[in-house]
Amino acid sequence: MASTTRIFSFGLGHSPSHSLVKGLARATNGHFVFVPPNSKVDTYVGSQLGRALQPSLVNAHLEWYGLSKDGLQAPKKIPPLYINDCVLVYELLEGDELKNQNISVALFVGDYKMNSIKLSGNIAHKRDTIRRLAAKALIQELQHETYNVSDTENNSTLEQQITTLSMSHQILSPYTAFVAIETTGPKNNNTGSKVRHIPIQISKGGEHLFSHQSVYSFPNRGARGPMGFFSGHHAQSVAMPYSMGYGSGRPVPAMTMHGPMLMDKSHYSFHRGPPGPQQAGNSWIKPSAQHDSDESSDIATTTPLLSADPVRWLIDQQSFNGAWLLNENDIRKLTNGKSLSAFISNVTKAKDALTTALAIAILELKHADQKNLWYGVVEKGRKRLSTFGLSNDQINLLINDIKNKL
Repeated sequence: MASTTRIFSFGLGHSPSHSLVKGLARATNGHFVFVPPNSKVDTYVGSQLGRALQPSLVNAHLEWYGLSKDGLQAPKKIPPLYINDCVLVYELLEGDELKNQNISVALFVGDYKMNSIKLSGNIAHKRDTIRRLAAKALIQELQHETYNVSDTENNSTLEQQITTLSMSHQILSPYTAFVAIETTGPKNNNTGSKVRHIPIQISKGGEHLFSHQSVYSFPNRGARGPMGFFSGHHAQSVAMPYSMGYGSGRPVPAMTMHGPMLMDKSHYSFHRGPPGPQQAGNSWIKPSAQHDSDESSDIATTTPLLSADPVRWLIDQQSFNGAWLLNENDIRKLTNGKSLSAFISNVTKAKDALTTALAIAILELKHADQKNLWYGVVEKGRKRLSTFGLSNDQINLLINDIKNKL
């Protein structure tokens, strides 16, 4: 399935199934994202859409040189690499592997060597946060190994490896538990310890037992308490993080998109009747509609305002065919008082092409931090510009010319 289909999964709400969301994406060489509560979903949808519209590298691997024995790598199989994305790969080395050795690591995509770096033993740290992150990643990797009910010996080996990593690096696992012991109080004191109740969020059957309001009150009530660990085996270890990013200056081939993938908020409207002398409007709403209106009072009933949210306003203004048909008043607001005549170019004289290129230039130049939102619609706009008889070089020249005039 992974050779023909990529799944880009979403985890929504307070307690999505991380195993399901991540598993679907990993099994199909896709990508997963989690949308926190009270966040705008369109930002995350835009980021996933941007990945879906571009190719990815799915056969990358690392090769280490100069080690007496191979370390433990997590993840063992490097996930797909997308343009401008970053992937962390840990290599956990036991003992003093980095002392007095010339060690290097190379990144390969298939048989092609992309890059290599040399590592110095002077930068190794034996007891730090990165080491524990590496151990945690290894434990998670082992937990997702194929579990065969009939293969008792192999399952026992997996449990032993997870337990050893957990005890050595003080990381919780399904097979270990740690006890925190308070040692800061006076030893010769007969007074009882003060009991503190730490509230936690409990869920059962996918439904939260707390009310919707109480969930949001946890951060103010100190939901997180102190956690202590006791040390197990003191093994020396070094965790080497290797950060990889894949970038390309070449334009990604444009793909046809049927309009921006944004929720049309104009559909969220509640029709009330004309005001009367008493309780104006209430008699025009059915009881069920009144209930829905109360719960949805925080949903916007109008499209984004140009002055308040220009990015979403521009996305909403794009035509079905990918063009932006902006009037003179909108252009002045977007460009701080400049008219369309200020952006006339020798590349084309077509008004629709100029306004489309202007919208693309504004998004790319002024709102690069929100690329996840506008990436898809900009690609669609660039494809629309090609229908005006412009080549890719002419399109880039036109947009860059407008950027210089903004």
